Amino acid sequence: MTTTQLESVTEQLWERWPSLSRRQRAREFRELHTGDRADFFLELSAHDQRDLLLDLPQEQRHVWMRLLAPDDAADVVQEVDAERRDEMLQLLDEPTRREVTALLAYKEDEAGGLMNPRFARLRPELTVDEAISYLRKEAPAVVQIYYAYVLDQEQHLLGVVSVRQLFSADPQRPIREVMKTDLVWVTPEADQKDVAMVARESRLLAVPVLDGQRRMVGIVTVDDIAEQIRDGNGKFDKVLELIGVTTLEDSLQCSKEAGIVCMTGIVGNKWSFDHFAPMEAIPTSVCLTSYAGEVEDFMKTPLKELCDQIGAGELHVQVGKVFRLDQIVEAHRLMEENKAGGKIVVLT
Repeated sequence: MTTTQLESVTEQLWERWPSLSRRQRAREFRELHTGDRADFFLELSAHDQRDLLLDLPQEQRHVWMRLLAPDDAADVVQEVDAERRDEMLQLLDEPTRREVTALLAYKEDEAGGLMNPRFARLRPELTVDEAISYLRKEAPAVVQIYYAYVLDQEQHLLGVVSVRQLFSADPQRPIREVMKTDLVWVTPEADQKDVAMVARESRLLAVPVLDGQRRMVGIVTVDDIAEQIRDGNGKFDKVLELIGVTTLEDSLQCSKEAGIVCMTGIVGNKWSFDHFAPMEAIPTSVCLTSYAGEVEDFMKTPLKELCDQIGAGELHVQVGKVFRLDQIVEAHRLMEENKAGGKIVVLT
């Protein structure tokens, strides 16, 4: 089969999945191309993963169970009847089994039950260059690397540094000089709604979880609490559509009543609808608009009026710090740390 044909088979199975019996699901899953099975399995809900595992031959179950991250494996175990949980745990290797058992001690809706105990760790004395090399080696064992967490020997959280910061920093600077020490974290007992609020307000992609002695025990990513980060009904006030017409109808359905959807990108490389019924696609009271950023749009911006107001002292612009062009890395670092205290100006 060609790549296109394989993708078509997988898509067709996704479409039929809800209507298939458990036996049919297991059979068609086994018929998928080897390379597609893993991706398909990882996209399933914990409930469906449980059913599929139990319907596969005994000798194959450990392969798929060990494909899951510890927090996802814990979700699957919790889906199984109490008398069969130990059976599922035995499918895991010993280190992962210990991690999953620890996660099962927490409620499903607590940070401890949501967190992933595998995260990127660094020591403060490492240089940036050494840290990058270390993270490259550790990447396969970590599910997602948004940030690297700087810990002491007792696993206390000292600071955090984003991967983006690492690549823009001086390679010889020690991590202790680059890391951010204004920390945001939650306890293992924190409710998922509280974790979502922390993530939303701090705009973090992952929230560290610290125990009573401030030792880091895991991270909760935005993927784990996506539904909680949204408004209660899963709708949004404003939606910026960057993909284009291929996902615009989905974006419209994600908008709250009286919400606004602005299409400003065509990343999907499709410029027109095959079929479009406005009365069906656009929910009642939702506003659909677009922005192309053409020359005419730019010329309409009242730049001269703004400059005149600034020059006359009528409009005050708080300048945080001024950099030369050769200091662009330092300017970028200040922006990442959100410590400018005003506008960052770069002189050319």
